[in-house]
Amino acid sequence: MGWSVPAYSEITDIDAMHPLYDMLHIQNSAVISVCSANFYVIEACIQSAYEHDRFLLVETTCNQVNPDGGYTGMTPMMFHDKIFSLCDEYGLPRHRIILGGDHLGPYPWASLSAENAMAKARELICEYVQAGFSKIHIDTSMALNGDPLPFPSIQQISERTAWLCKAAEQTYQDLKTNEYAPVYVIGSEVPVPGGSEKNHTKHVTDSTTLIQTLNTMKESFYQYGLESAWNRVIGLVIEAGIGFKNHEIIDYSSSRIKHLFPLIGATYPNIVFEGHSTDYQLDHSIQQMIADGFRILKIGPHLTFAFREALMGLWHIENLLVAPHKRSHLFTVVQETIHDHFQYCYAYYKEDSETDWIYSFYDRIRYYWNDPKIQHALSILIDNLTHTPTPLNLLSQYLPFQYQKIRQGLIDNHPKAIISDNIRRIYETYICCEL
Repeated sequence: MGWSVPAYSEITDIDAMHPLYDMLHIQNSAVISVCSANFYVIEACIQSAYEHDRFLLVETTCNQVNPDGGYTGMTPMMFHDKIFSLCDEYGLPRHRIILGGDHLGPYPWASLSAENAMAKARELICEYVQAGFSKIHIDTSMALNGDPLPFPSIQQISERTAWLCKAAEQTYQDLKTNEYAPVYVIGSEVPVPGGSEKNHTKHVTDSTTLIQTLNTMKESFYQYGLESAWNRVIGLVIEAGIGFKNHEIIDYSSSRIKHLFPLIGATYPNIVFEGHSTDYQLDHSIQQMIADGFRILKIGPHLTFAFREALMGLWHIENLLVAPHKRSHLFTVVQETIHDHFQYCYAYYKEDSETDWIYSFYDRIRYYWNDPKIQHALSILIDNLTHTPTPLNLLSQYLPFQYQKIRQGLIDNHPKAIISDNIRRIYETYICCEL
């Protein structure tokens, strides 16, 4: 295949059963995965997990966090350390956090040759395992430079997946410091990370592709001596016919997909479906996905969308309460930054569509929150409204959900509390949809 295979000695002992095993096989329940590198989002979800005595699964993608820094500027170990510092700050026991890597593979380097892209992917997945990430989604479904278009074959995807899994297993064995051996999620038809306006369809994986993917993946794992790792494959990603575009949400349709669940249950009972792009689904759709058999539901853009909504409400209030020369001018700074650094938006927005820059369901604005100028403006906004509490009438106008909670004494009239509550409003909707 063009890549050297690392020396490998099979893992035969699992030091401790991964907590996801039991969680994924509780009837009419699901694990909600927070797939985000926004620390306002993660902090809010940690607070929720602490208050409700729950596990929290946090995943970050190959675009967000990688050996080159990703768009957050963070390596896997930096992300790990930040997460656990927040756990310590809010009192959430460290064993109640599960860290996952999402879309770990060659996607950020797809323009390189297959050999070079896979070498970068190997470095990526090894660093994630070294940093203590124990839920590993391996994604090699994208075409690399030189591959036949539009997608590589299931055989090629499976071989690349097994090759990366072997690297992850070797890394784990060399360390032997992680509490749990890695568990894996695989797939050959995988929604593009963050969605794509060009490639977005209502496609649903068919029965033939599903079975062929699982059988071919198993064969490739066994060819690489990964029998033990195959027993730790817990999830399969498929195209579920759901998603979102700039102005549109494609809702879940049970009738189009429920026939697939018995197929996987009969042959591979330890593997569950992992739902990607479940953001913005209605409550009854989430409940139906869980009832049909999705056991992992991933949300990300919806949470940062809620973060942006809260900031927008606070910004409007600031403009009414604070003198112009003291204002943050947050969204003016955001627009200027996106305009000057449009690389995260080319595939999603027109350059003159500034409304989409801010309000699109794709929420590509999330790529810019770490910019120093935006961070500075955000800190001014929070500081201004900390020292000038928002009157109830303006809360009612711009932040009606938080207005109600502040009236009831459930949250403080403080900008950080308001931001956190709006994020938790979405996250806890998914938690409450468990049957």
